[in-house]
Amino acid sequence: MKKAIQMWSFRDRVKDGDSLLEALEIAAKIGYEGVEFAGTFGVPAAEMKAALAKLGLTSVSCHEGVDRMETDIDEIIEYHRILGTPYIGCSYSPTATREDVERLERVMKTAQEKAAPYGIKVVYHNHAHEFVPIDGVRPIDEIATWCLLEPDTYWVFHAGDNPCDFLRKYRTCVELVHLKDGIDGKGTSIGDGANDLKSIVDTARDIGVQWVIAEIENDAPDAESVRDATNSFAYMTEKLGM
Repeated sequence: MKKAIQMWSFRDRVKDGDSLLEALEIAAKIGYEGVEFAGTFGVPAAEMKAALAKLGLTSVSCHEGVDRMETDIDEIIEYHRILGTPYIGCSYSPTATREDVERLERVMKTAQEKAAPYGIKVVYHNHAHEFVPIDGVRPIDEIATWCLLEPDTYWVFHAGDNPCDFLRKYRTCVELVHLKDGIDGKGTSIGDGANDLKSIVDTARDIGVQWVIAEIENDAPDAESVRDATNSFAYMTEKLGM
């Protein structure tokens, strides 16, 4: 099982292409083996590919909102085809109405069809709102019938579900796992929150997940991304056996 980091974790310092490249170097020095992009800030794909190769980092995935996936999916696929990114993730979509869910299904199925010839898989990354039922059906359960999943295990927990049970239930469509921690809806570094991270990692390993992606959204007043990413990596390595 390999450790990656969602680059949103460095949002306090990533403001443009140059600072993104600097954050990639930081991630590699900490020890992360892969990254998940949250925007590429205008860095050309060829330059990004060269930077990743120099640092020994794998581009595991990227996050794009449903709006951009609807309008710019060809551009997204081409960029990540060059990088060799195996997954494209939808990072957020509203799911409050039937129309929202139907639109998401349409967008994701189109993305799947366009990405498949390049060997790229499309996954959905949840928050907590997808667990609120519409006419007795939770959108996340419907999404799982037509899309691969990248469960954000903290938001599963915060929504009131058991992350390990969720991973086992959807083991055939879980491709990546987002490891995030927090307390009462407020993010923390990995290991500083209320989630049962050891059980989650053990379950992810049991169902065959290859990449666990740390997302650090520390809401504490003294949050600092490099320190938090370093501490989270140490916790994942020493306490979670990764």
